[in-house]
Amino acid sequence: MGEVKVGTRVIGADGKACNVTGVFPKGIKDVYRVEFNDGTYVDCGLEHLWEVQTSDGRVEVLNTKQLIESEEDYYIRLVGPTENIYNTIEKRQKKLREFVNYSQKIYLKDMYIYTSDSISILEEYAECIRSLGHLACIKGNQLLVDFETKEKKIINITKVRQEECQCIMVDHPEHLYVTDGYTLTHNTEVSKRFLAWSLGNNPDSPSMFVSYSAAIAKDKGFIGIDALVHDDMGNYSKIFPKLHELYRSAQDMVLDFSNDSNRKRAHSEYSMYFVGFDGSITGRTRAHNILYADDLVKDIEEASNKDIMDKKWVEFTGTLKKRMQGQCKMLLVGTMFSINDPLTRTINYYREHEPERLIEIRIPGLNENDESNFNYKYGFAITTEMFHEDRDLMDPVSFSCLIQQNPIERAGLLFFEEEFKKFDLSTYKRNEEEYQRTVATCDVAWGGDDHLSMPIVDEYSNGDCPLVHWLFIQGDKDTTIPMVVDAIIMYGVTYICFEANNGGDMYAEAVERELKKRKYVCYVTSKKSPTNKSKLDRILASQGFIRGVDASEYRLIIPTRESIKGNKQFNEALNETFAFNQSTAKNVRAKQHDDAPDSLSMLASNVLGIQAKVGRVSSTVSRDMLGI
Repeated sequence: MGEVKVGTRVIGADGKACNVTGVFPKGIKDVYRVEFNDGTYVDCGLEHLWEVQTSDGRVEVLNTKQLIESEEDYYIRLVGPTENIYNTIEKRQKKLREFVNYSQKIYLKDMYIYTSDSISILEEYAECIRSLGHLACIKGNQLLVDFETKEKKIINITKVRQEECQCIMVDHPEHLYVTDGYTLTHNTEVSKRFLAWSLGNNPDSPSMFVSYSAAIAKDKGFIGIDALVHDDMGNYSKIFPKLHELYRSAQDMVLDFSNDSNRKRAHSEYSMYFVGFDGSITGRTRAHNILYADDLVKDIEEASNKDIMDKKWVEFTGTLKKRMQGQCKMLLVGTMFSINDPLTRTINYYREHEPERLIEIRIPGLNENDESNFNYKYGFAITTEMFHEDRDLMDPVSFSCLIQQNPIERAGLLFFEEEFKKFDLSTYKRNEEEYQRTVATCDVAWGGDDHLSMPIVDEYSNGDCPLVHWLFIQGDKDTTIPMVVDAIIMYGVTYICFEANNGGDMYAEAVERELKKRKYVCYVTSKKSPTNKSKLDRILASQGFIRGVDASEYRLIIPTRESIKGNKQFNEALNETFAFNQSTAKNVRAKQHDDAPDSLSMLASNVLGIQAKVGRVSSTVSRDMLGI
């Protein structure tokens, strides 16, 4: 555990790799050895959390101290990783078949015994078999493997030493990871510290913690808060010396505290309730202090089901949100999986209707310079290289949601970055033999959330159109017009078409006047933009050009991300293009940002689509101005 740092890959409960997202040093602590009936063990501290099963099948989350104090028998479920840092699953399964062929099967049971005088061979087989989620135990010169048993039993816990300890947090939905001996164990959550602080500050006003399942609400909330309040070091009581417990129930998942030393009876409404979004919220108390919703969506597979998302939204707005009373604050924490999940819908609602009530903190893994936002100098870091590796290995939608916090609806996506033709803009030089002209289009914006979007391309006689610049900005006309004029002159644009809607024609006239003042010749025109439906039709009709399909008369070629590293506008414009969803665009009530893809379609239809391809003109005057 001492070698683990932020960014280290570990195995989650489903056997897939996940990232360590937090490392928390605990100082010098007593270390206890938890031993299992298969001969494996885990060394950990008293506060370490375990997901255990009882003899009657109940699942609980307990710390090591609670395991020691209890007289019950506890079992840890076995997990078979589908990913392994040493070997592929195919090679391990081949090794397993080899073991079965050379072993003796025990009659009427799915159990095998392998005998060898070589302890290294026994350990090699045991390691492989445990990594596939099976029980393997070495006794003397024999390896006993049980393929029927799905858990292993805790048989002993003893104190073994004192040393520097730390715990970790992982980005797995169940927050469980595999440790020594392929043992499934638990991680900490930062969010519980906020709730513990809230509880200590205002125990007389009820709060509510909600997660996607009751099991997670119990783990993250109830058990986590309870462990913090009653920590062995007494740190919590030093911060809140007057706070004392009035009532607690693990079954009902409630905690009740008070800062009034004279109060002995529990409140009629407890200090904190912990609820699963998968159960009944109706009938629970009202939240007067904090309504804390943590990960209302389990994973990206659930988020991809729009029917489930619609059902959750109805439950969120019709039941959960109505639990709020008085000055209650809502805190939503989680991954923005989809444009349809409750978190994203809530943010979009308040952005549009009551922006003054919304505080949104969204930190993507990679910033506008394509560098990590979490590459801390003090050693606990997720480096830029780690995020780049994630981007290479993950599908684009998952990376956008899980790492970049950009919710996307997978069904209906039109453009995928990996399919686009690309070039290195940092080393780009025009091929003067085939170069024809530089053209642009401008989708004008007048403030708000919309962007002025102005892609600029070099047009070649073979139909290739490298995207050499993209002005993608927000602001009023006094701010944006000088930037538009500068870009036209800097990149040698000889033809530009503006969207004429909502004063765009007057905007174009203002740009033309500024160009004349600076004695720069460029043909400036404007055209009306179509309706939303026609806009979608235009984007769909232009998708061959935008994707750079070989069969298209004209082909857009985008710069590599590496070559526009640090160019915030260019990267944001590309991100918006790849997030465009045609299913959402068909919904007249749904709102999505489409300035970037729409400006590309304008470039195809209003500029390139009206121009016949002829020989190169060696002049600063465009062919359109000459009427040819």
